[in-house]
Amino acid sequence: MSRFRQYGPHDEQAQLVGDPAFSGVNTRQPRESLPPGILANATNNRCRRGVAGTRDGRILPGHLNRLVNAGPDGRFAGWGTIYGTGRFADPNGTEWTFLATSSGVYRCHEGEEPVLETLPTGVVITDTVTFTQAFSTLLMHRGRYHNTLVLAAVGNGFVDQHPHRDDITAFTASQKFAWGPWFAVSSAFYLNGTVTITTSASHGFITGQSIRVRGATVSGYNGRWTVTVTKSTEFTYVTGGTALTTPATGTINVSSMEDIYLTDATVVEKSVFLLTHGGTPAQITTPTVHGRSTGELIVVRGANQEDYNTVSSITVIDTLTFNYAVDNSPTNPATGTITYTKVARTYTAMPNGLNGIYASGRVCLPTSYVPGSSSTTAGSYANKRDYLAPSDILDAATFSLSNEFRINQGDSGDIMAVVPADEQRVVVFKSTSVFVLNGVSASLLGIVGRTSIPHYGCANPYAATRAGKDLVFVSTGRGVVSMNQTAAGELQGVDLPMSDPMLAVVDRIDWTLAAKQRLAYADNRLYWAVALDGAECLGGERINRTYVNLPSPYTIAYLPLTGSQADAALESGATYRWTPGSDPGESIIIGATEYTSEVTFTWIPLFQVTIKIVLSAVSIAATSSLRQVFQRSNNAVLVFDYLNGQWQGVDTGPALSVTWFDQARYAGRDRLIACLADGSIALMEEPGDAEDQVLSPVASQGRAWEPIAWEVETRRYGAPDGGWQRAQRMSAALGTLGSRHSIHASPEGVNEERVVVEDVEPSSTRYRKPAWATPWDATNTALDYDTAFREDYSWPLAAAGVVMGGGLAVGGPRQETLLQHRLGNIGGRAIGYRISNTRGWCELRALTAEQVAGTRREGTKA
Repeated sequence: MSRFRQYGPHDEQAQLVGDPAFSGVNTRQPRESLPPGILANATNNRCRRGVAGTRDGRILPGHLNRLVNAGPDGRFAGWGTIYGTGRFADPNGTEWTFLATSSGVYRCHEGEEPVLETLPTGVVITDTVTFTQAFSTLLMHRGRYHNTLVLAAVGNGFVDQHPHRDDITAFTASQKFAWGPWFAVSSAFYLNGTVTITTSASHGFITGQSIRVRGATVSGYNGRWTVTVTKSTEFTYVTGGTALTTPATGTINVSSMEDIYLTDATVVEKSVFLLTHGGTPAQITTPTVHGRSTGELIVVRGANQEDYNTVSSITVIDTLTFNYAVDNSPTNPATGTITYTKVARTYTAMPNGLNGIYASGRVCLPTSYVPGSSSTTAGSYANKRDYLAPSDILDAATFSLSNEFRINQGDSGDIMAVVPADEQRVVVFKSTSVFVLNGVSASLLGIVGRTSIPHYGCANPYAATRAGKDLVFVSTGRGVVSMNQTAAGELQGVDLPMSDPMLAVVDRIDWTLAAKQRLAYADNRLYWAVALDGAECLGGERINRTYVNLPSPYTIAYLPLTGSQADAALESGATYRWTPGSDPGESIIIGATEYTSEVTFTWIPLFQVTIKIVLSAVSIAATSSLRQVFQRSNNAVLVFDYLNGQWQGVDTGPALSVTWFDQARYAGRDRLIACLADGSIALMEEPGDAEDQVLSPVASQGRAWEPIAWEVETRRYGAPDGGWQRAQRMSAALGTLGSRHSIHASPEGVNEERVVVEDVEPSSTRYRKPAWATPWDATNTALDYDTAFREDYSWPLAAAGVVMGGGLAVGGPRQETLLQHRLGNIGGRAIGYRISNTRGWCELRALTAEQVAGTRREGTKA
């Protein structure tokens, strides 16, 4: 008890308001009606053990990122476009992370540099992929128009799940392979390394698809190529190598190789005594009675003249000879070790798809393939993605048509995602509804489906996940929706969105970019990547601030790159933004135009030639900023903490433009990783300094540290009766480490926020008491780092170095600071506070304020 009364008999007794702890954020309710411990808004925040503080930063692990140059001169650089990631555990228990990028597919393992896995000749990754481990193999699903690839063993490279006939060196019994359908080519021209093909009818191909070309007399036209579609009857591909005779001649055909054949169980690799060509058909003479019948299909292999090697029906001439059709007029007779194998068309090969799962010994693949279709050409994939194709048990390449079923109750939606709920249930998320399939087990005879949510569905294939026992997904316009288990064990949709407490943020989402949203669950937290407001995100810094004493005219040249002033080149076609700094004389020259105010531009070297940052004569380093702008992209991550049962706010920062979430093994446990728009891969929530590591071409090793800007807004504190209040004093208990923090008071009126303190920087050398204490020596020579009562326990590395010991550790403890301030005449029905920090760690441990009842005149607040 105080020795003296704080209030006289005629004084108004102050009401003590505030929060002793914090658990989460609610942006939906008015600030004055929030319950205790709930913040009104937060950026880059986590509430841990009742304390609201700066989130952990992110780092760029070496084994997941591209390294340019080896050894000490190695620098981090982006992968380009990352099209998908996946995990694979080999039979020895080693876990790998696989990355599908614009420069190839890489396998990554902690402590090792990424290793390129080979792809089939002519295959380039140009679109979204997903990886599914099935038994001891890894499947790479590439969508409806791209054949699935499979990795049988680490280091062996990816091959076609159903190999092309041209890639088979010897057929085996009951072997599936791809061949056709073939489209006739009306013309083929070569110019400067590019071939332009015109087909006789619409080909149905898409850009990025790998296509087989055969039949050209000049062999350089033939092969497997990744194409660029220019018209419905025209596409191009790049051959490289030597120039080709143009136009091409011969009976030329093209195919995406989607028809699947199955070799016979016994008639396999039968010898050919003689293969001749005396006109349109070719004729095979066998060394013994062949036993074949007219109309049977065969595949011929081994002829040195490629036109003989094909799949065709036969016409029997006698017991030793039969004819089959070939293109062109190959050399007569054929040479080589020639065989034929009896084949038949099969419709039990797993179709193309995008996002399969492995459940109950089967691969379940959403597909648009029409079941039982007589052709697997692009046309048979033109329907909605309504079908679910489960593979046979322990055979990821085969399925039974009787097992494929359609998920459609009269709606227009596509299947977006399939998520296993448990060993017996799979949840099918469509774009307009959600279905639950019960009885998914070794036998599919007892499978039962029911509609769980009939009126809304999932935003995209990567916006649904398991979160503990529940399932959560993003529904366009609604936000994050959950499915919970009832007491009877049924999965039931919860109509009130789980994201409802973050409604003010949800309303800022650009829902035209819903297809780019991503959802992930890790370490008892849900992460939701979204595009807010203008859907822009800035990348790492492009200006080197270490230049000093530059020669007149004090310029930093970007292109062309020459001499010691050279910096990393800007990317052609990319968008950049230059922002002025504290030096008013600084400017940027783009081509021949000089700018002194902020400018956003697209870099086109052919026209702009060079970029220069012009410094004033007195500057020794640039203060302005030049960063890449990622447009129409995710630029924020909303985080929900399941342990607190509350949202934590919005994460932002340079380069935080998430394209994919996944998990990878790091330091002995599974960690959340994020693929970013700049081509880097970041490990999220890494304990340490409150900084994010980002790609920066001008930084040491290509990585730079960016401070995390933390901010929280408390609820507004008022009287129980809602009466007028005057704030007299506030106290904030902060934990700091190298911080620069500010506090603002915010009544409910328009633009009435007032500064309480601004840009406070606790000293890392000054002691609070005793007043006469000698400042701490930052070299820690006396081993007195942890002596009590220093304002801040950060330790910037001194030029003379630092002596480890005396409690000194990376990160350091966070000193508690009690800020007490008189507020003057701040009045309103309720008064809240905004605490922000622009560098280092800062956390809000408790906040109290003294408020007294006041009076207000009728009318507008004044």
